[in-house]
Order: sequence, then structure tokens, then C-alpha cells
Amino acid sequence: MITINIDWLFLTLIIFSWGYYFVFYTPAFLIKWCRKKKKIEKIDIKEYFISVMIPCRNEETVIQKTLENIEKLEFNKKTNYQNMEIVVINDGSTDNTQLIAESYNPKITLHILNVVKEISGKGKSEALNKGIDFIKNNSNFPKTNNHIVCVFDADGLPDLDLIEKMCDKFDDQKIGSINSSIRIYNRHTNFLSMMQDIEFNLISRYLNHVRGYLFMNSLMGGNGQFMRYTVLEDLHIQYGYVWKRSSLTEDLDIGMRILFQGWKTYHLFDGFVHQQGLIGLGSLIRQRNRWAWGTAQACFKYVLSTRLFRQSNVGFFTKIDLMISLLTPIIISTLVPFSITILILNLKDVIEIELYLPDFINWILVSLWVIFPLFLILKNKKDYILFYFLPHFIGYIIYNIVLLPTLIYGLLSVISCRIPTWSKTKRIGTFETQLISQIKLDNTTKTLHPTQSETNIEFIQPSPSMRKIFLIKPSPRSNVKGPDIAIDINSPSSHPPPRMICEINMIEESESEVSL
Repeated sequence: MITINIDWLFLTLIIFSWGYYFVFYTPAFLIKWCRKKKKIEKIDIKEYFISVMIPCRNEETVIQKTLENIEKLEFNKKTNYQNMEIVVINDGSTDNTQLIAESYNPKITLHILNVVKEISGKGKSEALNKGIDFIKNNSNFPKTNNHIVCVFDADGLPDLDLIEKMCDKFDDQKIGSINSSIRIYNRHTNFLSMMQDIEFNLISRYLNHVRGYLFMNSLMGGNGQFMRYTVLEDLHIQYGYVWKRSSLTEDLDIGMRILFQGWKTYHLFDGFVHQQGLIGLGSLIRQRNRWAWGTAQACFKYVLSTRLFRQSNVGFFTKIDLMISLLTPIIISTLVPFSITILILNLKDVIEIELYLPDFINWILVSLWVIFPLFLILKNKKDYILFYFLPHFIGYIIYNIVLLPTLIYGLLSVISCRIPTWSKTKRIGTFETQLISQIKLDNTTKTLHPTQSETNIEFIQPSPSMRKIFLIKPSPRSNVKGPDIAIDINSPSSHPPPRMICEINMIEESESEVSL
């Protein structure tokens, strides 16, 4: 029987899963945590000008809520709604995204950039390139270091004070881009949405923030990214584009190139953008296939090609950290299947495996898998009840195992030189947004499930001067008892019971107040 020593395999898996981050990141974060917070000097936010880009493709269920949230930002109130503009990039939507966006009348400047069908649907990066060209040619804001370009996804709901926190960090003229933290606002929907929230709020948030704190090289994320306009202009001059069309993780790619220009990047630890988590396994796997593919693209392009190590503007330790971060998915996607194969062969008595490391060393290394997430949960005990630590911890391990094939898919896609294709993430809306976008106002009764759509219902845009009142009655099939509910489409204030099947009937339409 063949005997195989697996010390190297065990150590490699430990290092590239938790070990590296625990040894280097946790002490740094503890030091930062224990230090007294510096008193924040007040900055003049009126010196900053914000251009918000929202790429949209069939986002009728979420776009109105996002526009409303952005308009309510404290920054707009403090600048008298003069220092912000929104560019909605309607990337060939076939639903009612354009109608909903055009009907919205905010106090801040709103531009609707409609991309015609023939040149649309080429991915988020292409839509953003069209958006930045539009800002370059149409924005009245001064093109200075204080002109900040922000990217929100169509479901992104920023904290009301997010812009002020971002401007405070941009007061450091060496910072070229800032990334927001992410929370999943529907995290209590099911297991998958909760695991995504743990992934973003505990894992990605802490690692990326400490990475920025230690090396000023926070990796950029797609939702809630802020960049100086001058930085984007320099990228366009150097590369001929800003966002690379062939990159499936355009945020990661642009973050790397910003670092190569000598700028610092920062992660905003206490500034959040709340986004919708995916509640279906199929949708989640499709999304993570794209992310894994894009990360593998970046690893081959910048690490394995040695391009990263030839950048004079990037420090040595920053290069090592970026190398480990980009190599981790590659290492995990190759060594985990190899480890499973060895384990099976050992159980079949084909081979014998040995660990020469002392037992206490093995226990210390394995404990890193528990101590690191436990520390994060204790730091966020308001969000995650300690009682649920074990189920959350076990659940997160299962969650990562389920998503492991996506890492393998991404690696094989790059190795096989497949042509990248863009996969659109489908979103679901609240009851009101689905009511607005899916119900035909024709005085007929429809049966509608609040979390699903009816493809045979056409859309009629509500007029701002008209009040559409619907009577919501529990359907006999819903087994829900209770009074009828009246909903005013223009200012909805009532909700039917969750996941309830309702009979929806428009009972009156007028320009005056309606009495039921």
C-alpha cells in the first residue's frame, strides 16, 4: 500500500482558508479596534459633487425604491439638492424600467440614458462606460478631484449618511476609490439569504477593511463604489476604456488598475449599501459562476502573468496580499477535490495517509476555523445572536461546500478560453412595486401572488395626478382571514399578509380623494 504524507496539503488548505487572514489580519484589526477613535474633523461637503450611475436592465421591481432612497440622502439636504446628479443607464430594458424612471420627478437632477436594443445587453461594464461618457459630455459639475463618481446597482439602498462618511475619507487626497460595506436587506427570508449576509457583513467586510487598513488596497465591489472622476479619466487615457468589457468582475479589474496608478483604495467599514440577496439556489450558482470566472480572469491576468509584480507603484507587502487573495479561489478549487479524492482512496484502503505534524499543532490550526468566525460574530452580536453561532457556523461551511463547484467552473472557463458571457441577476420586488409594474388597470379582478409575476398582464403607467385605489381581498385559496385592505398605488401605506394570495380589484379611479 502506498503511504502519502499530507502535511503540505493540510497546511496549504489552512493557510488559504483562514490561516493567513487570522495570523495577519486579526491582530491588525484588534489593534485598530482598541485604539481610540480620532475625532472626525468636519469637512465642507458642499465642496463635493456626486454623479451617481445606476446601470439597469429590466429592473422595474426595484428601481423606484432605489431612486427614492438616493434622493433622501442627508448629503442632498445639506447641499440643497444641488451637488448630486443621477444617471440611470437603461441598458435595453424590455420591461417598464424606462417608464418608471422617467415618471420619477426628484429634487436632484435625474438623467435617463437609454441604450438602444441593438447595442444593449453587453454587460455591466459596457453600460458603465456609456454612463461615464455621458457624464463627461453632459455633467455641469467641475471635473476636479472632488467630483466623485458613484456606482449603485439597481437594488442598492445606501445608508442616509453614507455620502458624508465617504467624503470624509476622500479628504485624504491619496485615496482614489472607496468601497462600501454590504448588508442583505432580505436576510431573514431563508437560509441562502442569511448566508449571503454573513458572507458580506462578517467575512468580506472585515477582510476588505483590514486589507485597506494595512495595505490601502481594498478590493472594489460592484455595489456602492466611489471613485474620483479624475482617476477614471486617467484610466481612460491610459487604457482607452474605464471598465473592461471582457471582465466578468469589472469592479475587481478596475480596482486593480486604480492601484497600479499609485492610488490608495479604502473600504468603508461603517458605511453600508443594502442590497437584495438571492433566495434561489439556481440564481445564486449562476451569479457565483460569473464571480468565480471573473476572479480567475484577474488571477491569470495579474498574478500568473507576473504583471502584478512589475508594478512600481504597488508596495511589496501589497503585492503579496493581492497575490494570496487572488490565488485563494484557484488553490481551493484544485486542492479540495484532490483532498476528497485522497480521502476516498484512503477509505478504500488503496493508499495510507500520514500527518507528521504534532497533534497540538494540528489542533491549533483547526481551531483557526472556529476562532476567526467566532470573533467576528462576537463583534457583531447585535446582528447575530450568539446562541445561533453553531448553526450559522455549520451552515456557512455547508454553504461554501455547495458553492465550491462554482470555483472549479470559473477556473475551467478561463483555462478552456471560453468567451465570457453576461448573466443578468433577476430581482424580486416588494408587493407595491409588483403591483405598480404588473397589474393592468382595467377594472377586472386578477389573482396575484405577491412574490411572482404574471407575464400576460400589461403595464399602464400611473399618472401622478390620478389616484388608483385597489381593494385587496384574501383569496379563499390563501387560508388567510382578515379585513379587506385598501391600497393607494401612488402612496401605498398598507400591505397584505406576507406571501398571501390576493384578489386585486380596482374599485375607483379619480383625481380627487376616494372614500371607500
